Parts: sequence; C-alpha cells; structure tokens
Amino acid sequence: MARTANDCILATARLLKNYREGTSTSAGSTTTLIDSNLTYPGGYLVGGTIFFISGTLAGKSAVITAYNAETYTVGFATQTAAAASGIVYGVIPPDIPRGVLISSLNHALLELGPFITVDDTLDADTDVEEYTLPTGVSNVLRVEEAQTDSEPYQWKRNFFWREINGELIFDPDKAPSNDGYAIRLWYAAPHGAIDADADDVTEQVSMTLLAWTTAVYALLWRLNRVGNDDQIAAEMLNNAKQEALMAKMRTPVRRMNRDPKLTGY
Repeated sequence: MARTANDCILATARLLKNYREGTSTSAGSTTTLIDSNLTYPGGYLVGGTIFFISGTLAGKSAVITAYNAETYTVGFATQTAAAASGIVYGVIPPDIPRGVLISSLNHALLELGPFITVDDTLDADTDVEEYTLPTGVSNVLRVEEAQTDSEPYQWKRNFFWREINGELIFDPDKAPSNDGYAIRLWYAAPHGAIDADADDVTEQVSMTLLAWTTAVYALLWRLNRVGNDDQIAAEMLNNAKQEALMAKMRTPVRRMNRDPKLTGY
C-alpha cells in the first residue's frame, strides 16, 4: 500500500502538542462527527484539523469548521460518506493548521531530496546514438536497455553514455540496438508537490525522519507567528531538530551513485 500525504501529516500531527485521538460515540453525518468524551470548550477546535483513522473515511483529513461543546459535535466540509459511530479519529487544534502541515511536508521533502526516480518512456532506435531526454529528466545516474519487448524485460546496464545539455549521447556502436525496446533511465529528482490527502509520497525516506523534519518546519511556522510567547513550541522545536538529526543518522535517505562511464572501442 502506497504511502500518502495524509499518512505523513498524521504522523507529524501525532508528534505535536494537543493532538488527541478518540472514537466517535454516535452517528454523525457527512459534515459532522460526534464524540461525547470531548471536553474542549466551545469553538476551541475551529480552524484545526480532523483526521479520519478508521471507517469509510479512513485516510482523509479536513479542516474543522465548527465545534459545539454542548452536543460534542465537530463540523467540517462535506465528505464522501457519513462519520459513523465507532470510528477512530484524531484532532489537532488550530495552533498549526492543516495547510501548514501540508506546506511543511513539502519543505521537508525538498530538504531530504532529491530522490531516485525512474523513467522508461524512451524507446531504442537502431539508427540513433543521441536521444533527447524526456521532460523533467536530468542528472541521469544509470541507463538500462531492455532485452525483451515485454515484462520482465531483462534489463541490462549500459556504461557507454554521457549526458550533455539535455541529451543522452552513446559512444559509437554502443547505443541500444534492439529497435523499439525500452530504455530505462535512473535519475535524481526533487519530489513532486503535495497538496491532497491521497497524493503519493516516496518511501525512500523513513516515516520517522520525514515526520520529524516536517514537524521542524511546522514548529518554525508557529514560532514565527507568535514569537517567543509559546515556550512549549520553542522547546518542541529544539526537540524536533534533535529527533530529525538522530533519525537522519539512523535511517539515512537512500542515494544512488552515477554508474561509471566505460570507454568503448
């Protein structure tokens, strides 16, 4: 199962102060969740985030638009299904809004990248030794040529190439020779922007490292907004930096060296 943006911001939210998980005690609707165990004062959660952890809505999150302390009801934008009784959910107050969690995740991915990426859209042409790289492909690390025209392709590495100004250039008589067979390129690239719960997030970085790095950016946003008035946030920021550093040492991001270039004769 792919890792999603929601998985990542939920993991980050769980590291922040005032995050709480609970279970709905009555049937809600497509815009409400009810939990009689909630003890927040009226309006306290407005602007915060609710995460749906189990049930039909699992894997989604929403900005909290209303909270009624008398009916223990959390309100949010219309969802694709009702928040039934007995579903596990999480909430975090508006100290760090959902939008900040998303932008902080994007900052963390930029910091921890670039990541190993694969493109196999090029096809070999027996009369061609120079190929224009596909859009977005650069910093090529490895070139492989298919040995069959269908899976599993039996990929074979080619060591006789160089990358110049967006072109992949093979040495004379060393270009892929199986006409129409795929060419697979491995390259380093920044992560694509994340903006929705279901967006895929690379698994080349551990969740622990990604969550703590995201927390660092989220807490920086919080402190830039309130200054030194939130001492707990300042302490949490220092802790998040230390945890992110330790996670980076324990589970470094996977990297890939460029294949050596051999001389063709």
